[in-house]
Amino acid sequence: MCAGLLSSLALVPPMEQSSPPQSSTKEVELLRRIAPLLAHQFSMLTISLLTLQPRAQLFMEALSGDTMEVAKYINRGTTLVGLLELFLNPSLGALSDRIGRKPIMLLAPALVLPLKVAVVLRPSAVVLLWDKVLSDMLRTMGGTTMAYICYADLYQGEGDARTVAELNTTASALGIVAAPLLSATLLRNRGPRFAYAVSAAIAGVHVVLAHRFLKETLHCRAPSEGELVSAGGPFGTNGRSRQSPILTPVWEFARLFTTNARLRLRAWLFTLHCCLEGKILQDQVSILQLGAGWAAELRSRWTAGFGFAMCL
Repeated sequence: MCAGLLSSLALVPPMEQSSPPQSSTKEVELLRRIAPLLAHQFSMLTISLLTLQPRAQLFMEALSGDTMEVAKYINRGTTLVGLLELFLNPSLGALSDRIGRKPIMLLAPALVLPLKVAVVLRPSAVVLLWDKVLSDMLRTMGGTTMAYICYADLYQGEGDARTVAELNTTASALGIVAAPLLSATLLRNRGPRFAYAVSAAIAGVHVVLAHRFLKETLHCRAPSEGELVSAGGPFGTNGRSRQSPILTPVWEFARLFTTNARLRLRAWLFTLHCCLEGKILQDQVSILQLGAGWAAELRSRWTAGFGFAMCL
């Protein structure tokens, strides 16, 4: 999630100075336009976090209760997620400029769905590892990162940006808190495989509803000066604005720390936040909880409480 926020900082254009307070009618219209994006963000978090503790329990069963082996698999998955996000996130915005935002957002739950089904049918350690890698990566890239790219397409004024950020934080908070609580209930009543089945069902419904209600926002974005062909005005010889290369060097993220003081401060704050959340702290705590013999339901409730604390 945090990696998506860091990548989004590089993709979102500088905001304009403060605009006058918006009327209630304008706020209702804003909410109507971004409601599908908020639902997408909430659903991607739910699909991923719903299987966080069930995955740990299935790892224990697949590896005969060997906590050290479980820790190795979880740490390998965390490393792969970080590397994939590092190399792919910088190119995500340019790719969505070519094919659109909506196809990438539809692809995320569509790729997660068969993995969840595979775990229900055959929860081996290798299948669980790749479920972790793709679920965590797509939660960030297809969820948080793409949502912020869409917000940047629609709104650039500081007043709108503040309202959108607050609404998105609320949607994320609901997913972070509600998904582990639902997971605890499913684990107690039906077991980890059933939790995966529910996650797969949510992913399937997500694909159908997103195809119906998500709107493409790429056409709403005004092209930046760097995208316009200087010799031919706003259009080149083919009558199209110039497009940036899809493959962006991974070191481009370094610009977040060198552009200006305000962006540099935010980049460092998000970096610190990433070190205290999710892919580092949460995974290590899960390993300690497994070693201490915590029940899956108790681990899920702890995750919900941890998410609630992060959202304060």
